[in-house]
Amino acid sequence: DDKGVYRCGCNPGYYWNSVERGCFRAAIIPTGQIKCYDNHGEIKCPGPDSVYYWQDGSLNSGSMRLFSVQGPYPNQWVVDSLTNLHWQRNIDKREMTNSEAVHYCNNLDYSGKVWRLPTVRELSTLVNYGDSSPAIDTGFFPNTPSGLFQTSTSYHKDNSMSWLVSFGSGVVGLNKKSEKFNVRCVSEDWTLDSSFTIFGAGYVKDTVTSLFWTQDYLVRESWDSALSYCDGLGLDSRTWFLPTINDLISISDPRISDPASLFPDMPSGWFVSSTTHHVKNDYAWGMNFNTGGTAPMKKGSGGTSIIVDVVPELSGPNCQFGGLKVEAG
Repeated sequence: DDKGVYRCGCNPGYYWNSVERGCFRAAIIPTGQIKCYDNHGEIKCPGPDSVYYWQDGSLNSGSMRLFSVQGPYPNQWVVDSLTNLHWQRNIDKREMTNSEAVHYCNNLDYSGKVWRLPTVRELSTLVNYGDSSPAIDTGFFPNTPSGLFQTSTSYHKDNSMSWLVSFGSGVVGLNKKSEKFNVRCVSEDWTLDSSFTIFGAGYVKDTVTSLFWTQDYLVRESWDSALSYCDGLGLDSRTWFLPTINDLISISDPRISDPASLFPDMPSGWFVSSTTHHVKNDYAWGMNFNTGGTAPMKKGSGGTSIIVDVVPELSGPNCQFGGLKVEAG
């Protein structure tokens, strides 16, 4: 206006980080897996000539994870630099029903913050697939039970059920809201609703995460053959590989089903990832695009494969790449 006052926000695909005070492109959360595997067990991470090179532990894909602890003990919270979510660090030892969990988080009094029960997508960002029992960074989240945790995401086909996240293994599944489970509250907002653009060359770009995906799928391929096929694809001269479990989660939407995604022409069913189960090394993590849940899949049992190519477009704290949207106030 005539006083030179402006309202600042972030363009679509970016979020405001109150710690760094800048607009950041929404990031793919690293899985935490740093070891490599073949179809049966752990191996030394191979070179690029191996069929097992293009897997989660070898590529260590995703952005750098950085947590920080803030606040006085015991009312501390953990700030995730990738999502800017603030997490309750020391949880209540009581298990609660879903409605009890919502009430508890809404009334949590930590430093004047507004707390709430997290969505299933938000809570899934804390899973460390490189560990188990608990599958979380215990340095920042000590004394986390290896059990199920409540979320605010209801199952859209049955409102008496809600999505849960297991920090024993990382599984995302459904249960009755009347059952009692663990609770960890969250503050701040993190929205990651994918938006897709179709390219004529046979691939789709998620404009929120900047991941490129093939439109075609492999059906009933074993894990090693899926890795090999992706490596040799060569579509549009890009480097393609089998996605991690967090890549797959990024295009899912548990608020819908059959399929649980807005991805163009996505079939319902299980999709295999390049992330190996931490304990059962002959299993890889899979995404059920019928419902939106996750679980381990036998590596030799096949499953549908979708292929991904990463083109990094991260903006830094100084709002590079047009991340900052400024409007006259």
